[in-house]
Amino acid sequence: MGKILTIIPEVAGVPVVARDASVAFITDTFSPIGFDESYEWTFVPIDNSSGGNPRYTLEASQDGVNWTDYSSVTINVTLGTPLVGRQLAWRHLRIDYDGGATGGDVTMKWEGKQK
Repeated sequence: MGKILTIIPEVAGVPVVARDASVAFITDTFSPIGFDESYEWTFVPIDNSSGGNPRYTLEASQDGVNWTDYSSVTINVTLGTPLVGRQLAWRHLRIDYDGGATGGDVTMKWEGKQK
């Protein structure tokens, strides 16, 4: 079996683990460097929220300043729905979470599994 790389996105240096799901946030920039074409990546939002309709968007940048949506399928994704892909062409990523839940919490994890 290949190598597994894991990144826990952070907000102001604090990992997004059991974070209040009713509060919107944008994660700090994280870099998928090391996730080359030999990796299949998965972004996993662990949804322990209640009420509402929380969503997130995966954003990407080459310079860490100018941001765009990663792709059309990564915009306003229902919380709890993982994203899977290959070949990351971006140097910087972040998660924009809308805080659309009325309670509970959310944990986010980025994982790459080498094939």
